[in-house]
Amino acid sequence: MCREAEGRDHNMVGSMLSIACVSALVAQISGAPQRTRDAVNALPLVAYVSNQGEFRPKPYTHSVSSLGPVAHMFNAFIYGPLLFEDETFSIISTNARDSDNYHSLIELKKFNEDLKVLFTVGGKHFPSHMWSLMSSSASYRDGFINSVSNMKSIYSFDGIEIDWVSLSRCVYDCSSLIKCSCAKSKFTRAGVWVYPCSPERTIWEQFDSVDFRKINDTGGVCPNDRDNLVQLLKELRTAMGEDFIISLALGIDAEEWADTLSGVEPYVDFYFVKAYDYHVSADPVTKGADKTSPAQPIADSNNEWGGKSVSATVEAYQVAGIPPYKMSVILPAYGQTYYIPTIDRNPWDQLGFPAKISGSCYGPYEDTYGAFPSDATRVCGQLTYAEIIRGIEDGMSPAQDSNTRSDMAFLPSKLAFISFTGNSAVRSLVDVVSSQKCGGVGINSIDMDTFNDAQDRHDYELGQAVCNELFGDNQKCSIRAKTTTPAPEPGKDCIGRQDGTYCLPTFDGFIICPQNVTESCPAGTVCKQNTSTAIACDWPNNHYLMVSEVRKRRG
Repeated sequence: MCREAEGRDHNMVGSMLSIACVSALVAQISGAPQRTRDAVNALPLVAYVSNQGEFRPKPYTHSVSSLGPVAHMFNAFIYGPLLFEDETFSIISTNARDSDNYHSLIELKKFNEDLKVLFTVGGKHFPSHMWSLMSSSASYRDGFINSVSNMKSIYSFDGIEIDWVSLSRCVYDCSSLIKCSCAKSKFTRAGVWVYPCSPERTIWEQFDSVDFRKINDTGGVCPNDRDNLVQLLKELRTAMGEDFIISLALGIDAEEWADTLSGVEPYVDFYFVKAYDYHVSADPVTKGADKTSPAQPIADSNNEWGGKSVSATVEAYQVAGIPPYKMSVILPAYGQTYYIPTIDRNPWDQLGFPAKISGSCYGPYEDTYGAFPSDATRVCGQLTYAEIIRGIEDGMSPAQDSNTRSDMAFLPSKLAFISFTGNSAVRSLVDVVSSQKCGGVGINSIDMDTFNDAQDRHDYELGQAVCNELFGDNQKCSIRAKTTTPAPEPGKDCIGRQDGTYCLPTFDGFIICPQNVTESCPAGTVCKQNTSTAIACDWPNNHYLMVSEVRKRRG
């Protein structure tokens, strides 16, 4: 039954209930399958939490326990990215502390009883062919789903985000003029217009400024991937029940997902649209944009950037069939940097100036247009929000581009231009989200926000800015007194498990239940979950990312 919003006078938040009711009514009348959630249970403000934040150098080191003072501000935290391996298709992690972090995240509910905690699987550094393989077989899907079920039963997660980057597109014969617009086709083959499958690609995973790992992604299988994803989500919903949150990460290209969304819609609660990185300064393949460009253009009313913008992306996904109240727009907690040594100081606050190769980056990023590597993440051409604010304090005040509504800054000491989403752009972004009647906004990731335990200053400025725009300047958006996340309850790892042995998330050991005793696998071996209650320490065989390798690279 539809209910009126109580005590909400903000345009976006106050409209969510009515939008949900209208969408449900339309679905009921049309008979179209649609999964609806009461908008009271919507997630207007979410934050991603990286499992790599605790490995960053000071003052950018960030732990899950640091989130206590802002846990009340957010409706959900999304932790990861996690991966899955290619034998049992069980979820794995590359952070040996993840098990403790899972518990610490759940313990944040003591500061916010309505907080939801999800984990995300996949991401831009995870090969598309792994998703294609896992989803292609019922037994493979069962292995993955059983692993998801374990994450819920053991650690009490509320949901999952599926982040399949570069989903296969399907092939159409445009001569039939059915389900295809030849004007939008990418290329021709033997006289037939086709949409390409997810292509082969090289993924560069970065461990520090000079240490990289090359991953070959062989791509997907079309049109099977689309149908297999639908089947995966259907089986996941059946196994996990109605209360478990299933969300789907989407990119800036709605066309890539257009023919998949109607199939997944009955099983998905939320769509998190990562509407950023429209232009990047450092790309190992293309070298990146060769002129100062908007990383997250909120609009492009003058069509100076091909009409690509957050507003256009949101509209395209609505046309493709996503109910707006189930869609959250994600903004990056980092900016793109460009090296512009020849620019005059006064007119820096414009887009489109030619960039130069700085020579400050390394490896596959050496010849890109990124200005320099981040001190926090070591990624070329990117600065975390904390670094941007620190740099602005020593440089010039930011400006907002009148066309794209994106924010810009200039660091004279580095001769670097920055495109980012700051206070002004956040206001414009929330205006778009509100006018399009979307469900909410998210930050990726909160550990890149301004945070400094030692100085106790600038705590989560980006998070506060988004919160204030969504809910108004009130107590909800204020930083609370420093607290310590309660320690996990001892013995909780065996809670909800049958007697048996279970691989640790790091796959370098296992836990024995009900004794709650952990053991390490012999050197050089990894833990494999042979059955639902039995493990074996075995030699690795084509594991996507070896724990030992990650530890060695991190020292």
